[in-house]
Amino acid sequence: SRRYLGQDTRSRMSNNPPDEWPDALSVKEIRRLGRALPKRLKFTRDGKFVVFVTLGLGFAAINSGNNLLYLIFGMMLSLIMVSGVLSEMNLRSIRVRRLEATPLFVGQPMLVKVEVMNRKKRLRSMSVEITELISEHVKRGENKQVHGHVMLLEPGETKSCYIRLESTQTGIMPSAGLMVSTKFPFGFFAKRRFFSLPERYIVLPALESLATTKWDSSVAGLDERMAGIGQGDEFHGLRDMRPGEDARMVAWKPSARRDRLMVRENEKPATRRVVITLVNAVLDPVAEFDEFEAAIRRAASLAHHYVGEGFAVGLSTADGGLHPTAERRDLKRLYLHLARLPLRRLKPGTTPKLFKSFESAEHIAVVTQGQRKAGLTVPSNREVLIELEAEATAA
Repeated sequence: SRRYLGQDTRSRMSNNPPDEWPDALSVKEIRRLGRALPKRLKFTRDGKFVVFVTLGLGFAAINSGNNLLYLIFGMMLSLIMVSGVLSEMNLRSIRVRRLEATPLFVGQPMLVKVEVMNRKKRLRSMSVEITELISEHVKRGENKQVHGHVMLLEPGETKSCYIRLESTQTGIMPSAGLMVSTKFPFGFFAKRRFFSLPERYIVLPALESLATTKWDSSVAGLDERMAGIGQGDEFHGLRDMRPGEDARMVAWKPSARRDRLMVRENEKPATRRVVITLVNAVLDPVAEFDEFEAAIRRAASLAHHYVGEGFAVGLSTADGGLHPTAERRDLKRLYLHLARLPLRRLKPGTTPKLFKSFESAEHIAVVTQGQRKAGLTVPSNREVLIELEAEATAA
């Protein structure tokens, strides 16, 4: 399954109010999570080497009884103990929270802004690293991230940093929270603390660059004019000027002929409607996965392109859709719908029931090769065929 079917896809930051700093996970909660979280203390490669040398010196001192070896052995043990104590004090009373995040598209980095606060009254914190807890996905190679860093935090100081996330697949990228770690002071250990801040990042389809398309104005519904007065270029009529209106709206020549101030009114601009039809059903969801992902990208790119050209763009799928809108702020709703779209199994010779939109609009169907071979027929004015082999050859 390409989507996280049955999951609640509403994004939530935290149950805490924005002005409150969340508390860290308790030891009992960390033990309850078990393998879901990495270990709180981890030896670095340098730390393993130092511990190995220290144990070797200890055995040599015991066997030889050499006081110099005992002295060096005690000094090495002191360094290890001091490193552990200072790293623990470095992370004590540290709090983190997310502030904002840019949209996350496939193959493009997203920046997550995180605030880090040092609640200690006298001690500073140094070399603090912040990580999203999505390690399971990182191991599968689907997602990757660049950790955020704060070099110095004075007592009571708050600083911001950014975590960079990137994904190679649309859908939902869940995070169990934030992890704060440090290798201060000597780099022998990686000390970690966890903050329960669950988040579900929605990975939107990647956008492709499309060439400008010339539309046939004779298509029904393409240039329908909306009734009403607006900021268009077409003349609607003249009327008397009302008190308080801007003098720049006055039509001076008609005003001179009629011996009173007249205002020119224009019609609302024509709205060109486009509905992108994408049937989210294929014969073999496993074998045709890549083709359907390419269809998702092409549908999102078409929507982005035609909204920029002034079209009202809608979406029609077998799992709902959106009515045409020309507002860029509504374009994200279309992206989210495509990102959460499940992939279903198609019965040969059938067409799933699609979301009904404006019949007078221009309908563009995005069809894969597998769907065409299965005999899928989609009512549309234009058809975009996804051909992965041809695209790879051209590249």
